Amino acid sequence: MLKLRQSLKSIHSQRRTLITYSKQNQLYIHPKSNNKNLVSFSKNPESLAIGEFYSSNPENEEITTKNFISENKEFLNKLHELIKKHIADDFTYAVESASYADQHMPVYDLRVTPNYQRQPDVENTFGFVRIGSDGTILNDSYQVNDLYKLVTSDGPIKVSDYLHEKLVEELD
Repeated sequence: MLKLRQSLKSIHSQRRTLITYSKQNQLYIHPKSNNKNLVSFSKNPESLAIGEFYSSNPENEEITTKNFISENKEFLNKLHELIKKHIADDFTYAVESASYADQHMPVYDLRVTPNYQRQPDVENTFGFVRIGSDGTILNDSYQVNDLYKLVTSDGPIKVSDYLHEKLVEELD
């Protein structure tokens, strides 16, 4: 009986501290302590977080470069692995690839969608893929952009629905 109460108490405290980020509904905020908060694609506070930010009011404050205190390199590595593995199947980028036959196409963060045939800002570009002469993404051609930032002046990371689904599967 005691274990059941502890489990229910744990579930209740997780539910109470889970915040969906109002500006980007793919992200969850998990308050830690001393105004530190974890940002994650998972509802589970124990899951691999994107990073930490300071805020005494995380429900109503934007995540910006000013209050985002640390990127989780482990998350960034996992993100790049997933992009490399799944990008060829992502409809968001497959549709655009026809315009880049025999070129490299940027794989960009959706927090800011670039205008047609315009290069996204380097800090908003996850990496690049090689496109074949038939306009399809070549498997295993993904190259990481080391200048990509999880949070920029445009806000925190936002991925395609397909990559979001794959991230959640991997993190939960």
